[in-house]
Amino acid sequence: MTIDEIEAFVSIARLGGFARAAEALHRSQPAISRRIEMLEEQLRTSIFERVRGGVLLTAAGRSFLPYAEAALASLKDGTEAVRGLERGEHGLVSVAWSAPWPARGSPASCGSSGGATRRSSWSCGPRTART
Repeated sequence: MTIDEIEAFVSIARLGGFARAAEALHRSQPAISRRIEMLEEQLRTSIFERVRGGVLLTAAGRSFLPYAEAALASLKDGTEAVRGLERGEHGLVSVAWSAPWPARGSPASCGSSGGATRRSSWSCGPRTART
């Protein structure tokens, strides 16, 4: 399974047809069709139902779509991370706070457990002294 096959699949699913996906990806329609044929061979099932005026996802296609989208998003995030390193966008940022914040020790906007975004992660809690 290749990135090009996955990208073609997601584009067809989003745009509703092979011709529209081919145009968006700057590829020929036969090239897009071939990528889907190869992907269907690897999955051992049809992922699109060809209908008048476009395509519909089969049950297999609907099942595979979120994984294909996640794979493409992960690759994009990885590329952005590498480019961020090249721009000097990396490192650790620590933020400490003290009273008069809530007695439980976490800012209201952060909550008690922390979280993550595409480019950062954080945790909330009282800062302890290091020895």
